Amino acid sequence: MNKHIYKTQARELSLQFLYQMELRGQKIYDELSTFLHEFSPDASKETIEYVKSIVQGCCEHWDEINEKISSSSQNWKLSRISSIDKSILRIAVYEFFYQISILPFQF
Repeated sequence: MNKHIYKTQARELSLQFLYQMELRGQKIYDELSTFLHEFSPDASKETIEYVKSIVQGCCEHWDEINEKISSSSQNWKLSRISSIDKSILRIAVYEFFYQISILPFQF
């Protein structure tokens, strides 16, 4: 599978699950496998693994990621940012600061 396609699909699924976590709490983390089975039964192994790494990484660094978002949001408290926007930002911050497999461009 094309690298960009599986990562795009993984980010979409991660966004859906992180949004649910935002609304229902981190206690639903244990439901990730069920979520993936129900909402993406045909997803590739690469997609599933990437979703798991994003969600796990966001959970492990939840407070740090929230702090990075808060400190960069001028005149906006985290509580004012919509749940979907926070979920998108969490994925972006996680991938940018914590994802080892995504290295910055080297000249």
